[in-house]
Amino acid sequence: MIGSFVSGALRKYVGRRLFGNLLLVVNWLTRGKRAMRDAGHQARIDAAGASLSLYIFRDCPFCIKVLRFLHQSNMTLDLRDAEFNELHRAELVSRGGHYQVPCLRITSANGNKEQWLYESDDIITYLDHILTA
Repeated sequence: MIGSFVSGALRKYVGRRLFGNLLLVVNWLTRGKRAMRDAGHQARIDAAGASLSLYIFRDCPFCIKVLRFLHQSNMTLDLRDAEFNELHRAELVSRGGHYQVPCLRITSANGNKEQWLYESDDIITYLDHILTA
């Protein structure tokens, strides 16, 4: 029992906190410039992003991967902190079904249907389709 507690604490506080914060700094230093595009194309991408919400932990390596893609693609989404914001965490679990990040909530144009997409590579593939459509 104590061994599992210690290993869990080490994983969370040393692993994710220390490593995650180091990744945040490295990402900030190396993320590059935002994509430049004409105003009409950027407006279309911004409109598509308005129906998307990304649930994240600030120091999660997989979340950082998606955030890096968003930065380089010059794409803006509603970011929701599922680690420290109780409302966002409850929404992720009750409506998405899992306490797992990153998670992209895709809301239909009429607002009647939601799709919850987990896994960073799947999220990036979905967002890339928006950019190239």
